[in-house]
Amino acid sequence: MDFRRILAWLVEKLFELHLAIAAVLLVKFFLPLSGDAYTSLGAFAAGVRDTYAGALEDAAYVSANFLEGSYLNYAFQTYLAAAYVVVRYAYLASLYIFLSLLACLLGQRHYIRNAVAAFGFAAVIFGWRFVHAYDLDMLRMAVAVLALGLIAVLWSALTGEGLYRRLNGKVTPSRPLSPSGRVRLDLGA
Repeated sequence: MDFRRILAWLVEKLFELHLAIAAVLLVKFFLPLSGDAYTSLGAFAAGVRDTYAGALEDAAYVSANFLEGSYLNYAFQTYLAAAYVVVRYAYLASLYIFLSLLACLLGQRHYIRNAVAAFGFAAVIFGWRFVHAYDLDMLRMAVAVLALGLIAVLWSALTGEGLYRRLNGKVTPSRPLSPSGRVRLDLGA
């Protein structure tokens, strides 16, 4: 493992952190928690609208009563709260950050597969540690956050892999194609 791989991993985790924060905020502002919202597509759309309207009402109430009317301060405080949830519970309590580093150390050949496996192990650890706190509404939220988290892990792992290749200077050379579209056998190189 060289310095470039560690640097690519750090940049990848920073990118992933912001994607995970966005996932938590999406779930907070748009995911309906009522069981009735999952009966049909129309009910789900109405549940999303109700959840969003409720989140806006909460934002107006908190901003007016506690933050001197500053919506910008509310947005910043909400972002910090989501960052706390991601770092405290997803990265540290589930040991994900350490498992992700282990996936990075295991080798470059199957890095994306290792990153997804690290996320899966962290999800199992998270569920094992906090399963007693779940009810049905929280389970819906957890599934949504885990699905969005998997997308964030895949996207950031692909980004980190691309960054590492750029830092390493390894670009896949294109092979010349014959007129029929087949790869030519170039014995002169």
